[in-house]
Parts: sequence; structure tokens; C-alpha cells
Amino acid sequence: MEELDIIENSHTARLQDRGFNVYRGFSDQVAALLHDGTRDPVVIAHTHDAERFKTPESVVQWHESSPTPRTFYSLGNAALSAIIWFGESKSVHSSATATFAIRMYDGARGLGIAGDFLEAAHEDFATIHGGDVWLAVKNTNSAAQRLYKNHGYIQDDETDGSITMTRELSRK
Repeated sequence: MEELDIIENSHTARLQDRGFNVYRGFSDQVAALLHDGTRDPVVIAHTHDAERFKTPESVVQWHESSPTPRTFYSLGNAALSAIIWFGESKSVHSSATATFAIRMYDGARGLGIAGDFLEAAHEDFATIHGGDVWLAVKNTNSAAQRLYKNHGYIQDDETDGSITMTRELSRK
């Protein structure tokens, strides 16, 4: 497993003021948190494919079986409480070549920090990847849609209960 590296950029200071650090990397802690989400009703309600996270081992297999490496960010104070990951994946609706996902767990939910976490990860990932990022969000997840729109994501398409959105990584 990788070590988690603390990242610092123009978006991490407010998180640090609230006692949270942003980390890059994949670890046993990240795998365990992704698996723990299979017992979190909020995460379950908004996850497209929870099967890949049914055991800690299946999380590791999902991570290691990707033909291109995924980049993980986690948010934590005493324990990890949110995860973002990016992976190379071409959107069928735009020129975006990376996909994005975020999960806020109980320890971070409702604190008003998702936007700062999203921006910190996007700024760091832009130094690695560049280009545009896309995501799919369930059309019933209005809170996530609002977050994404407030942070520069634009809706591309809506089909089969899912909305596809794209954002330029270079956006500040």
C-alpha cells in the first residue's frame, strides 16, 4: 500500500483551520473507509456500483485492477472521513478524459467542507493530469448536484436516472 502524503495548496488552509488535512494516496485506511460506506445509508443511496466495495479485499482489487492508476484524496482529522478519486476514463458526452467521485462520510457530512475538499483535490490533480473531468451523479442527489454546479461543473446529459457533468480542471 502507498503512504498518504499531506497536500497543501490554496484550498487546504481553511480545512486545516477546522482540524482537517487533505492526503493523497491509497492505503489500508482508504480501502477500509470505502468498504465502510457499504453500511452507510447515505452512501448506499447515491452509489452506482456498491459491489466493488463489498469487502476490503474487493476495494483493493478494484484499485489494483484499473488499467490506469487512480488518484485518491482523503480528508481526515483523527480518522479519515471523506474520499475523492480520479481515474482516467473518456466521457461519451464531452472531451473530458478523467472521471471524478467524492464520498463524504459521517465525520465530514454537514460541516460545509465538501467544497474546500473538492477544490483542494481538483487543484492538486490538475498538476498531475490537466484537461477536463467528468462525473455521473444520480438525478435524485440534489445536494451533490448543487455542490458540483457551485464548483464549475456543467451538465452534459441526463439519462437512466443519472446526470453527467463536466468541469475544466484548470478552473480556479
